[in-house]
Amino acid sequence: MAGILAGLAAGGFLLYLYFGAGPARFSGPTGDSSVLLITIDTLRADHLGAYGDRDVRTPFIDTLADEGVLFENAITPAIMTLPSHASILTGTWPPTHGIRNNGDYRLSPGALTLAEVLRARGLRTGAVVGSFVLDSMFGLDQGFESYDDALPARSSNQTFFAERPAGAVTDAALRYLGSVRPARFFLWVHFFDPHHPYTAPTSWREQYPRSGYDAEIAYVDSEIGRLLAGMKEMGIRDKTLVVLAADHGEGLGDHGEESHGVLPYEEETRVPLIFSLAPHLPAGRRVKGVVRTVDIMPTILELLRIDPEGAAAPVQGTPLWRLMADAKGTMPGLPAYAEAMAPLLLYGWSPLTVVRDDRYKYIEGPRPELFDLVADPREKNDLYAARADLAAQYKTKLESLRREVTREGAGAETIAPDPETEARLRSLGYATGGGARPPDSGAGALPDPRQMVPALEKINRVYAAFGSGQYDAAAAEAREILAEHPENRSVRFYLAGALMETGRHAEAAQEYRKILDASPKDTEAMSNLGWCLTNMQRFDEATETFQRVLEFFPDHIYAKASLANIAFIKGDYREASRLYKEVLRIEPNHMPSIKTMAKMFEETGKLDEAAVFWEHATDVDPGNVDVWMSLGWVRFQQGRNDDALAVLDRAKELAPDAPELLAAAGDVRLAMGKIEEARADYQRAIHLAPRLAAGYYGLGIIEGKLGDPFKALDLVARAVLLNPDKVEWRVDLAHALVRIGRYGAAATELQKYLASGQVPPEQTEKLRQEIEKYRRQRG
Repeated sequence: MAGILAGLAAGGFLLYLYFGAGPARFSGPTGDSSVLLITIDTLRADHLGAYGDRDVRTPFIDTLADEGVLFENAITPAIMTLPSHASILTGTWPPTHGIRNNGDYRLSPGALTLAEVLRARGLRTGAVVGSFVLDSMFGLDQGFESYDDALPARSSNQTFFAERPAGAVTDAALRYLGSVRPARFFLWVHFFDPHHPYTAPTSWREQYPRSGYDAEIAYVDSEIGRLLAGMKEMGIRDKTLVVLAADHGEGLGDHGEESHGVLPYEEETRVPLIFSLAPHLPAGRRVKGVVRTVDIMPTILELLRIDPEGAAAPVQGTPLWRLMADAKGTMPGLPAYAEAMAPLLLYGWSPLTVVRDDRYKYIEGPRPELFDLVADPREKNDLYAARADLAAQYKTKLESLRREVTREGAGAETIAPDPETEARLRSLGYATGGGARPPDSGAGALPDPRQMVPALEKINRVYAAFGSGQYDAAAAEAREILAEHPENRSVRFYLAGALMETGRHAEAAQEYRKILDASPKDTEAMSNLGWCLTNMQRFDEATETFQRVLEFFPDHIYAKASLANIAFIKGDYREASRLYKEVLRIEPNHMPSIKTMAKMFEETGKLDEAAVFWEHATDVDPGNVDVWMSLGWVRFQQGRNDDALAVLDRAKELAPDAPELLAAAGDVRLAMGKIEEARADYQRAIHLAPRLAAGYYGLGIIEGKLGDPFKALDLVARAVLLNPDKVEWRVDLAHALVRIGRYGAAATELQKYLASGQVPPEQTEKLRQEIEKYRRQRG
């Protein structure tokens, strides 16, 4: 018995009390309920009205708390987005599910997710995520029938748009709910907005001029209100369990860190957690005892009358109904484990790990700390030296808890992100770290992150500059840091990335080679190096580099797509098509491959096949105006003018004042003989963009048709001047010149077209004859 009690004291006594006392298991009539799981990125609990904040207004989240149960001390096990969400969706700790950082890991297919459990019981399962950090490539889509991770695409020189605003997330969530009702559902909705950089809509920034962070929280709250109102209108709100949580908090400078991921103090580890299902859960109940976000999955299962142990045996969290039902609030909370692995994985500093209970918090690192959170909730008074005996007890508790949260044989897949992935993560302030593995225990002799705050401030300036497109500033800051810390791989990647973005590919290649000198098997650096070599048109070296990547990762999407792109550039469409099809077999929604396949079919005159790929592209990224325009162009080439106009109208819903769309619509209407409607489109386009060559060209064609050769000549000549690359327009310019008797000038324009090398071979001889004819007429 003494041995048993000693074991309990070492780490399991709270769980003993928990299971040995308290109300019975939940038995409410909720077996036919649906589930809405809302996660809000980077949301501190103390910045919500329901948690006592008076500076930010969050009426809809506050109402959820009033109608349900609020946990005052919910703790996340990881202060990074991907590992934290993996714990929420699997009910397991990071050392077990194996994801310790953003971008380097993919959830193992052997893991069991909440979506898989609920789908097996007949619920429709869908997810809508607001950030690329949770892209399906990282594995959290397991069990979801629909996983909406489509982010708004921008032009090729703006590849760092890695999130979509809360309004777009809500729109997608409501569309999903409309598509599955009246079936029961599990819908996970992820709002990213409170994450840095804080860019709430103008109206919200005006309400919170001193805090962009609070402005984004208020904006997300309003969208949650719109989502819940939409559910009520559909008649599904009353039978839906709503769970609201955050993945982690935000430093905001409280302990020196402005962002998150490095210092596991309360501002980053304590998150909001609310369960609402009236009338089955006690309204307005506030639970003070510590709980963990790994407890979300088993609690949802129990509230749906599903036995968590029987349905999800790997789950490590604990159902929270007993704490919810404890009206007296005397029940103790649960021991919480948390870790900060970013210091090690990104910067080569010591990791920090935490054990926390209802009163004390112990942080293990090169300089351990102990805090009394009841007397010192802001963690300003370290008791480690003064209470060495108590600190020793909590060190033992942490060691015991670490063994409990680590399940033998589990682990995530390590992946090497492609440059686009890496760039998107960096645009959010994340580096990818290259898949370094954290130690099982201990901190070693690595630098203490708390003493590296000044260096962290400099690193964050690099991230901020890079994420905002200030690449020269990012490179300058990175060089300063590397002068003192040349081993900092994360900063060197940012330097190389900034050089790539400014077209300095040779310099970027040098930086990637330095990384490869230290880590010859670093496939991330290889991939980036291959991208640089491709842009330098050193195709043989690039091919060799990407093939080396495939030696380590045979299904590496970026390497295959890059080899396909090289084949496409060389004009080897057969090889390009083969490789792109391999990419799409692995990742059916890989947009670069979809678009290039469509272009190849267009260039070879296979318009039906091109249309299929462009249509698929609109499904993958329905907010991409360029994709809709491309589909419209193919329909126009097919002679399906009504369909082309319908597609362009869909694009205009996304960008009502886009001059290129107006000009394209003018082209279609002109082909349909709708002269005046086409004229109106072209004139509107030119009004919006006075240097839009396509608008002048279209008007020139109209004037030629209406019999005014001088106006036609003036307009087409202006179009050619504005866009000399459209060499085929010189044919129309030549014909306009012929109409007013300027045969020599017409021959000159046709000769320029012939010299461009872009004349279709079957037209070359006819063009030569026409040139000779006009020269004779001039003479």
